[in-house]
Amino acid sequence: MRLARYSLVGGLALLVHAAIAFGLILWTDAPATLAHFLGFSAGFLIAVQGHIRFTFRSSATQLQLHRRFFIVCATALLISEFALIGLMTILRFDAVWAQAGAIAVSCAVSYTGARLWAFRSSEPTLPQTGQPGAGPVA
Repeated sequence: MRLARYSLVGGLALLVHAAIAFGLILWTDAPATLAHFLGFSAGFLIAVQGHIRFTFRSSATQLQLHRRFFIVCATALLISEFALIGLMTILRFDAVWAQAGAIAVSCAVSYTGARLWAFRSSEPTLPQTGQPGAGPVA
C-alpha cells in the first residue's frame, strides 16, 4: 500500500518535473542540466508535502522530515545530473531521452532514500512482548 501511495504522490511530482524539464528543452534554449534542476525542484516541493501528509507515517518532526527528504532529494538530483550528463556525452543520447533516463534514476534513488531513511521514525521501535524477537515472555 505504501508503494501505491508513494507512486501516486511521486507520479504527480514526476509529471510536474517532466513537464517543466521537457518544456524547457523542447521550447527554449535552456541547457538540459538546468531544465532537469528546475523540474526536479518543482517536483520536490510537491513530493515533500505529499509524502509527509499521505505516504509515510513518522514520529519525526516536520523539520526533521523536510531536512532528511531534502538531503535524499539533493543526493538523487546530483546522481541523476551525472546520469544525464553521462547519457548525453558518453552514450550520445538525445537530450529528451537522456532526461527520461535521468528522471528514472532520480525516482529510484529518491524512493530508496525516503523509504529507508528520510521518513523513518526518529525513535527505534521495540518489539512487543510475545512477538518474534521480543525475548522470553514473563
